Amino acid sequence: MMSIARRVFLFATPAMILSSAATAQSPARVQRVALRGYDPVAYFTDGEPIQGSAALSVVWDEARWHFSSQKNLELFRAEPDRYTPQFGGSCAMRMSGGEKVEADPKNWLIQDGKLFVFATPSGPTRFLADNSRRDRAAENWKTLQSTPTRR
Repeated sequence: MMSIARRVFLFATPAMILSSAATAQSPARVQRVALRGYDPVAYFTDGEPIQGSAALSVVWDEARWHFSSQKNLELFRAEPDRYTPQFGGSCAMRMSGGEKVEADPKNWLIQDGKLFVFATPSGPTRFLADNSRRDRAAENWKTLQSTPTRR
């Protein structure tokens, strides 16, 4: 007769293997959480960054976007390009210098109806002080878009 411990092992092992396989998703299936979970629409509607909820989320452009309200989620679904930050949410200031670095969503600015986020609190002021930064960032984005983001 098989011991209880052995039966548990025999039955548990395939379940654990299947569970591990399901958890280890391929990179193509894993979506990053955009803006560290902040609601991209809130910058425009509330004038400030507001943390979104995983319960109110949508996948768009290989990222998961969180929202603070159903209304904001619907606004985003209707016009995602209007609300997503420039440069994939990377720091606009660092992008202008040729680096793709993760931004802190608490450092932001809206210019000409576009959302820009920055790695540091001084980023928005420095970005606005030099009009050529926006053009340089847009040029650099063309080549850095598919490279990994530094944290």
